[in-house]
Amino acid sequence: MRYKIVQPNNRKSRRHRSKKVVVGGSLLLKLRQACGVICLVAFVCAVIVFVLPALPQKPAAKAKTDGYAGVLELWNVESFEGGCGSRQAWLTGRAAKFENKNKGLYVHVTTLSPSQAKDKLQRGDKFDIVGFSTGVGAMFAEYLTAVDMPASVPDNFRKSATFGNNTYAFPYLSGIYCLFARQSEIACENLLAECLSKTITRKSGKHTCTLQPLVCGYAEFNNPVCALATSGASGRFSLQSDITQYAAYEAFVSHTSAVTLLGTQRDLYRLSQRQNSGKIETLSVLPLDGYTDLVQYVGVCKTSLSVAAAKAFCAYLLSDEAQATLVNLGMFSVSGSIYTDETYRRCEAALAATYVPNVFADVDVAAVRMQAIERLGDGK
Repeated sequence: MRYKIVQPNNRKSRRHRSKKVVVGGSLLLKLRQACGVICLVAFVCAVIVFVLPALPQKPAAKAKTDGYAGVLELWNVESFEGGCGSRQAWLTGRAAKFENKNKGLYVHVTTLSPSQAKDKLQRGDKFDIVGFSTGVGAMFAEYLTAVDMPASVPDNFRKSATFGNNTYAFPYLSGIYCLFARQSEIACENLLAECLSKTITRKSGKHTCTLQPLVCGYAEFNNPVCALATSGASGRFSLQSDITQYAAYEAFVSHTSAVTLLGTQRDLYRLSQRQNSGKIETLSVLPLDGYTDLVQYVGVCKTSLSVAAAKAFCAYLLSDEAQATLVNLGMFSVSGSIYTDETYRRCEAALAATYVPNVFADVDVAAVRMQAIERLGDGK
């Protein structure tokens, strides 16, 4: 009898055992991952509960309000040209000095045009201090509180800041109107008498030109013609109110348009620079002592939460320390002499006696100009 040896088929058995191993390994891996997460959570909780409270605590920062006295909002409304440099930069510099003397108190300066200031008032925006000049004062009169004028301010400036029976603003800087001509054409002592009549015919390159007697530029609220009329000039005046102040300066410098320039402290600075550098011949300069509306004031809002501090800053602007720095602006002090230059000192002397119109008056600028022109023509 023959026997057939049959080999056992273990394929199914091996496959079965393999599935058991894979399933068992997967469960073990998941169990290990779960244990890791549980351990990590337990560690973090232990740190939060037991470790963090035991760490040294950082000292609490001092409150920002310690010693803080507030911010004074100053609107600097400009309506006439300056001398040189930025009046906002000058105010910011004075604010820094004031802040050093009054720790915790700050002054924020914003420069605005008259129309921008009007818009802010209509929106209900608030200010603590406002700087303004002729033509703008009427806009702010109802918002201001009465102030005590320092004794150092002369009467002509003091009276210009009154409204009713009280003073409502501090004048803190001034400009001036002047006549300029080339000395070879008009001597200084003859400027007032000849500024409206002297013409000159001269060659300019291949051409011959006749220079008119006088050129003058205008700003919206200023009246240089009043300065000319009230200082003693007389004669026919041709009004060209569309000429800007810079255009008038350029016309005079070109020496092809006018013999004389009726200008301001800005022209005094620019022409002095040209003369000192040899770019223009020696000039005759006559400060006009009859009138100036080139004065900047500061007033304090009566609803300010810091009226006393605002008044203190305004008073600081009138201090000798602050006034002395106006030389850096080419402007003039309202309370004394700050210059050594001879021409600037003559301007200071003229301002001491000049008429300063009330800054709160609501006037018709065009009408006032025409009245001044009539006065020039009448010789009064």
